[in-house]
Amino acid sequence: MNSIRRTLLITILATIGLQMAGCGAADIQSAKAYRARRDYVTADRMILKALAEDSTNDEAWYLYAVNLEDLKEYEKIATVIDQAMLYSTTHRAELQTLKHNTWIQLYNGGLGTYNANPESKEAQQASIGYLEAARKLEPEQPETYELLGTVYYAAGDTTKGLANYLAEINQVSASYDPGITMGLMLHLTPDAVERAIGGAPARKSTITIGGTDSAMIYIYPSKNAYVYFERTVKPPYPWQLTGWRITSLDAEGMQPIRVSTQAYALVASAFSYCLIASW
Repeated sequence: MNSIRRTLLITILATIGLQMAGCGAADIQSAKAYRARRDYVTADRMILKALAEDSTNDEAWYLYAVNLEDLKEYEKIATVIDQAMLYSTTHRAELQTLKHNTWIQLYNGGLGTYNANPESKEAQQASIGYLEAARKLEPEQPETYELLGTVYYAAGDTTKGLANYLAEINQVSASYDPGITMGLMLHLTPDAVERAIGGAPARKSTITIGGTDSAMIYIYPSKNAYVYFERTVKPPYPWQLTGWRITSLDAEGMQPIRVSTQAYALVASAFSYCLIASW
């Protein structure tokens, strides 16, 4: 009798488990159908329902992240993307790309909001919101710290402004110093870069960086080096070096960055002021 009862209990539990799993699968299929109709709001509800039933569901976490992208909920993506990557192991590469693209959207959102009205306190705070989310999402990106420093200074918070410029200097050193060791310097021509590094790049690419401006990228995979050139109006050299990255991530390397001296100048000025004030 006890054996029969145990068998019956196991059967009941197994049936309940299959039913629950079936509900989650049905919710995911419904979410996909709504996404196909571009009804991302309803799809979001179905995905959240599936995650409530199984908080470790691989496909649900992936769909949740990409659906938030379609909803343009970039700040929300920043709060959930690491958890999505933890559980959605079969889509980790796609989510890594989504993470970087979200950083780009947040950074550009902060930049555009600030530039639209730099004197506005509301614009400054909105920009800071975007940029703080970008910083948390990809803390290794130096551009975020520089722009945050600029906006905090404009908002009158010199302490946070200086802290972000110092953080930028720490971040860029990890990439700039190896480039300097290779012989890279600002304003070098492409030919001079080839002589410094020791040969032509394995790949070249020219991309738009805003309006009619372009950047040419020299890619040296063996050195994890991405060297950026921009056009100059002074002949006879149409391109000159404006920045570089040392990274193993191609998606990151294909995002041009300028070597900026602003952070160094402001930090030096702030410390000089402190020294003078202390005398």
